[in-house]
Amino acid sequence: MLAAVTGWPVDADELRATARRIVNLRKAFNQREGWTRAEDTLPPALLSDQDDPTADDAPRLSTRRLDTMIDAYYALRGWDSEGRIDAERP
Repeated sequence: MLAAVTGWPVDADELRATARRIVNLRKAFNQREGWTRAEDTLPPALLSDQDDPTADDAPRLSTRRLDTMIDAYYALRGWDSEGRIDAERP
């Protein structure tokens, strides 16, 4: 689809690599500006201190579950446990 719209002949691997570079560049910029793991969160209205999302009427994610998800995301991206990117990462 991208090639049809832009004329840029790109395959799936190149598109994934480009997306990875964009995400890492955005992270590096935010890191340079002082962004920390504390900013990688959701609004309080979406979070709960309870692990049972059915405890009240609003669907919420427990803060513990969100932390687990953030840890997994950082690991998948190759970032450290605080979400810092290595300066050498493309």
